[in-house]
Amino acid sequence: MKAIESIIVEPEVLIQSMKYYAYDFSKPDAKQPETNHWFYLLGGIKRLGMWMRPSGYESHEERAIRIKDEIIKARQDELTKLRERNQKAAQLETDLEFENFFTKFSENPTDPYYDDLYNAAINDFERGRMKSKNYNTVKAVWLRFKDIIPSSRVTE
Repeated sequence: MKAIESIIVEPEVLIQSMKYYAYDFSKPDAKQPETNHWFYLLGGIKRLGMWMRPSGYESHEERAIRIKDEIIKARQDELTKLRERNQKAAQLETDLEFENFFTKFSENPTDPYYDDLYNAAINDFERGRMKSKNYNTVKAVWLRFKDIIPSSRVTE
Protein backbone atom coordinates (compact mmCIF):
# COMPACT_ATOMS: atom_id res chain seq x y z
CA MET A 1 0.00 0.00 0.00
CA LYS A 2 3.04 2.28 0.22
CA ALA A 3 2.90 2.72 -3.57
CA ILE A 4 -0.53 4.33 -3.44
CA GLU A 5 0.34 6.51 -0.45
CA SER A 6 2.97 8.31 -2.52
CA ILE A 7 0.34 9.30 -5.11
CA ILE A 8 -2.15 12.02 -4.35
CA VAL A 9 -5.13 11.50 -6.61
CA GLU A 10 -8.89 11.90 -6.31
CA PRO A 11 -10.78 8.61 -5.86
CA GLU A 12 -12.83 9.26 -9.02
CA VAL A 13 -9.64 9.74 -11.04
CA LEU A 14 -8.20 6.51 -9.64
CA ILE A 15 -11.40 4.58 -10.48
CA GLN A 16 -11.54 6.03 -14.00
CA SER A 17 -7.85 5.28 -14.50
CA MET A 18 -8.45 1.70 -13.41
CA LYS A 19 -11.26 1.38 -15.99
CA TYR A 20 -9.03 2.77 -18.74
CA TYR A 21 -6.17 0.51 -17.69
CA ALA A 22 -8.39 -2.57 -17.60
CA TYR A 23 -9.66 -1.75 -21.09
CA ASP A 24 -6.11 -1.21 -22.39
CA PHE A 25 -4.86 -4.55 -21.08
CA SER A 26 -7.97 -6.60 -21.85
CA LYS A 27 -7.21 -6.50 -25.56
CA PRO A 28 -5.78 -9.79 -26.87
CA ASP A 29 -2.76 -8.09 -28.43
CA ALA A 30 -1.94 -5.92 -25.38
CA LYS A 31 1.65 -6.15 -24.20
CA GLN A 32 1.57 -7.13 -20.54
CA PRO A 33 3.68 -5.16 -18.03
CA GLU A 34 6.92 -6.60 -16.69
CA THR A 35 5.90 -5.69 -13.15
CA ASN A 36 2.53 -6.52 -11.70
CA HIS A 37 -0.47 -4.62 -13.04
CA TRP A 38 -1.08 -2.63 -9.87
CA PHE A 39 2.38 -1.10 -9.79
CA TYR A 40 2.31 -0.46 -13.52
CA LEU A 41 -1.02 1.38 -13.20
CA LEU A 42 0.20 3.43 -10.25
CA GLY A 43 3.41 4.31 -12.10
CA GLY A 44 1.35 5.63 -15.03
CA ILE A 45 -0.86 7.66 -12.72
CA LYS A 46 2.18 9.07 -10.90
CA ARG A 47 3.79 10.09 -14.22
CA LEU A 48 0.70 11.55 -15.96
CA GLY A 49 -1.74 12.32 -13.14
CA MET A 50 -4.13 9.65 -14.41
CA TRP A 51 -4.19 6.78 -16.90
CA MET A 52 -5.02 8.25 -20.29
CA ARG A 53 -8.24 7.27 -22.02
CA PRO A 54 -7.44 4.58 -24.62
CA SER A 55 -8.74 4.90 -28.16
CA GLY A 56 -11.94 2.94 -28.67
CA TYR A 57 -12.88 3.08 -24.99
CA GLU A 58 -16.59 3.44 -24.37
CA SER A 59 -18.02 3.91 -20.89
CA HIS A 60 -21.26 2.24 -19.84
CA GLU A 61 -23.05 5.59 -20.07
CA GLU A 62 -21.66 6.28 -23.57
CA ARG A 63 -22.62 2.79 -24.69
CA ALA A 64 -26.16 3.21 -23.33
CA ILE A 65 -26.49 6.55 -25.16
CA ARG A 66 -25.12 5.04 -28.39
CA ILE A 67 -27.57 2.13 -28.18
CA LYS A 68 -30.49 4.50 -27.53
CA ASP A 69 -29.39 6.65 -30.48
CA GLU A 70 -29.25 3.56 -32.70
CA ILE A 71 -32.74 2.53 -31.57
CA ILE A 72 -34.08 6.05 -32.20
CA LYS A 73 -32.46 6.12 -35.66
CA ALA A 74 -33.91 2.70 -36.54
CA ARG A 75 -37.38 3.79 -35.41
CA GLN A 76 -37.11 7.06 -37.32
CA ASP A 77 -36.11 5.14 -40.45
CA GLU A 78 -39.03 2.77 -39.92
CA LEU A 79 -41.41 5.71 -39.44
CA THR A 80 -40.09 7.40 -42.59
CA LYS A 81 -40.62 4.23 -44.62
CA LEU A 82 -44.12 3.83 -43.20
CA ARG A 83 -44.99 7.44 -44.04
CA GLU A 84 -43.63 6.98 -47.57
CA ARG A 85 -45.71 3.81 -48.00
CA ASN A 86 -48.83 5.55 -46.70
CA GLN A 87 -48.20 8.54 -48.95
CA LYS A 88 -47.70 6.27 -51.95
CA ALA A 89 -50.89 4.34 -51.11
CA ALA A 90 -52.84 7.59 -50.84
CA GLN A 91 -51.38 8.77 -54.15
CA LEU A 92 -52.33 5.51 -55.85
CA GLU A 93 -55.83 5.76 -54.43
CA THR A 94 -56.14 9.33 -55.75
CA ASP A 95 -54.79 8.26 -59.16
CA LEU A 96 -57.26 5.39 -59.34
CA GLU A 97 -60.13 7.68 -58.38
CA PHE A 98 -59.09 10.15 -61.08
CA GLU A 99 -58.74 7.44 -63.73
CA ASN A 100 -62.30 6.32 -62.99
CA PHE A 101 -63.47 9.92 -63.17
CA PHE A 102 -61.56 10.66 -66.40
CA THR A 103 -63.06 7.63 -68.12
CA LYS A 104 -66.57 8.98 -67.49
CA PHE A 105 -65.54 12.58 -68.23
CA SER A 106 -63.97 11.62 -71.56
CA GLU A 107 -67.25 10.11 -72.78
CA ASN A 108 -69.06 13.47 -72.51
CA PRO A 109 -66.95 16.41 -71.25
CA THR A 110 -69.79 18.92 -71.77
CA ASP A 111 -72.30 17.15 -69.53
CA PRO A 112 -73.87 19.68 -67.09
CA TYR A 113 -72.84 17.29 -64.30
CA TYR A 114 -69.30 18.68 -64.71
CA ASP A 115 -70.23 22.40 -64.40
CA ASP A 116 -68.71 22.69 -60.93
CA LEU A 117 -65.51 21.19 -62.24
CA TYR A 118 -65.39 23.75 -65.07
CA ASN A 119 -65.90 26.51 -62.51
CA ALA A 120 -62.78 25.29 -60.72
CA ALA A 121 -60.76 26.04 -63.85
CA ILE A 122 -58.56 29.12 -63.50
CA ASN A 123 -59.30 30.64 -66.93
CA ASP A 124 -60.90 30.10 -70.36
CA PHE A 125 -57.71 28.53 -71.70
CA GLU A 126 -57.89 25.87 -69.01
CA ARG A 127 -61.62 25.32 -69.63
CA GLY A 128 -60.93 24.92 -73.36
CA ARG A 129 -58.25 22.33 -72.70
CA MET A 130 -60.67 20.48 -70.44
CA LYS A 131 -63.29 20.36 -73.21
CA SER A 132 -60.66 18.90 -75.52
CA LYS A 133 -60.08 16.21 -72.86
CA ASN A 134 -56.48 17.22 -72.14
CA TYR A 135 -55.51 14.66 -69.48
CA ASN A 136 -53.04 16.82 -67.54
CA THR A 137 -55.33 19.86 -67.48
CA VAL A 138 -58.36 17.83 -66.43
CA LYS A 139 -56.33 16.16 -63.71
CA ALA A 140 -54.95 19.47 -62.39
CA VAL A 141 -58.43 21.02 -62.25
CA TRP A 142 -59.89 17.86 -60.73
CA LEU A 143 -57.19 17.82 -58.01
CA ARG A 144 -57.83 21.50 -57.31
CA PHE A 145 -61.59 20.86 -57.25
CA LYS A 146 -61.03 18.05 -54.73
CA ASP A 147 -58.76 20.39 -52.66
CA ILE A 148 -55.80 18.08 -53.16
CA ILE A 149 -53.58 20.78 -54.66
CA PRO A 150 -53.73 24.54 -54.00
CA SER A 151 -55.63 26.73 -56.45
CA SER A 152 -52.57 28.92 -57.03
CA ARG A 153 -50.92 26.13 -59.00
CA VAL A 154 -51.19 26.66 -62.76
CA THR A 155 -51.55 23.78 -65.19
CA GLU A 156 -49.12 23.19 -68.01
